[in-house]
Amino acid sequence: MNEEHQNEQSKPTEKSSLDEKRKNALLRYITILFAVAFLFVLFSLLQQSRDSRATISELNQSSASALQKAEQLQDTNRQLQEDNEALQTQVEALTAQVEELEQELADQPVLDDDIAGAIMRLQQEVQTAKGKTQEAYELLLQAMELYTPGSQEGNVAFSKAMDNLENLKDYLGEAGLEEYNRLLEKGE
Repeated sequence: MNEEHQNEQSKPTEKSSLDEKRKNALLRYITILFAVAFLFVLFSLLQQSRDSRATISELNQSSASALQKAEQLQDTNRQLQEDNEALQTQVEALTAQVEELEQELADQPVLDDDIAGAIMRLQQEVQTAKGKTQEAYELLLQAMELYTPGSQEGNVAFSKAMDNLENLKDYLGEAGLEEYNRLLEKGE
């Protein structure tokens, strides 16, 4: 009977030690799963952080290049306005000369037909030069606004503006010609 009693006592201890081993194994398994999950979350966070930094860096670079291009366009626009003002001053001076010549001719008792014809042609040339100068600068500004690399629709409009400007480039000032040549190189 002692043996039976001992067998009965050893069975629960074996069973409880087996349950204890199972619990320990289960706890280790869960701990490993949590550790792996934590490592995956940590890796994902680091990867996302690196991607975010790269995106921010790209955005900063594109922002800086856009600001630089805007500054260049403002400088060019300022220079073109100065050239336009200088040409306007020249046109005004030529107009004043024409008016003086007209006044001198009006004061003379007899007008020669050749002189009157020359005055008329000179007035027409001044008016034509004034209009073509204005048209040339308007086309240059339009070409500057239309220049967008990579855009097919913008490139067609830009090419058309540059073709129209080619006939009037002689009416541009020095800075205007430089800008025209720069746009011509970029458009090629």
